[in-house]
Amino acid sequence: MSQDADEIRAVVTAYLEGMIYGDADQLARAFHPRAVAFGRYHGQLEYETRDQFLRSWPGMGPLPRGTPYAAEVISTDIIGDIATVKLTDTCFGDDFTDCLMLVREMGRWQIMAKAFHVHEKEDR
Repeated sequence: MSQDADEIRAVVTAYLEGMIYGDADQLARAFHPRAVAFGRYHGQLEYETRDQFLRSWPGMGPLPRGTPYAAEVISTDIIGDIATVKLTDTCFGDDFTDCLMLVREMGRWQIMAKAFHVHEKEDR
């Protein structure tokens, strides 16, 4: 596996564990300062800057650190200084598909955009 793939995997792990365990510092490191997150959450379209996103999730009931969680990377594509990662995960009792767009800036990979889909019961 390439160094880029290893670094991207580390960013995705920081993203997942930041979300699932409620670690704002870990999440902030995973996201580029100018990142955006968007998708429909239970029928409501959400669009947030990184800072809005970081403020929006803490009260949603993170798990204690070290609790096993469900997540699977479906695909990773790396093209120069950009990458896409598609993954599924369960967070806050909901099943998600996340599409992450990453950028390498100054030698560091970070999430620049997160698009998400919540799988409603009829999707499962």
